[in-house]
Amino acid sequence: MQDERVQLVVVIDEFGTTEGLLTTEDITEEIVGEILEGEEELPLDFVDEETVRVRGEVNIEEVNEALDIELPEGEEFETIAGFIFNRAGRLVEEGESFRFENVELTVEHVENTRIMKARVKRLPAEEAEDVDHESLAADGER
Repeated sequence: MQDERVQLVVVIDEFGTTEGLLTTEDITEEIVGEILEGEEELPLDFVDEETVRVRGEVNIEEVNEALDIELPEGEEFETIAGFIFNRAGRLVEEGESFRFENVELTVEHVENTRIMKARVKRLPAEEAEDVDHESLAADGER
């Protein structure tokens, strides 16, 4: 890229199939972290020690590392928005909350049908256990 003085390259595999695009910004961000432009917000922003506000396209692995939690990554989804859609099984609206083990996820901003922002909160172990017992009792009553 430096020799040819180009900012963008097409990455191809050994069979000549296009694998993606790579920019100098992509390379720089891998070294120094996310580069924000203008009014752009951080992809993952700590509210407090137990809570982060994340953009929908943030990878689940990043959220897991930030809060020391274990949200599963599935074949159908890799992002926090994908996880929420998968758990809900339907389109979601702003303000809706979901719990998964010791984690509470709240949808904060939706554009059209796309989750743009969510709040992820790690719950204390006692509260998570109470939620599990309540949900088991509720399931048994149906």
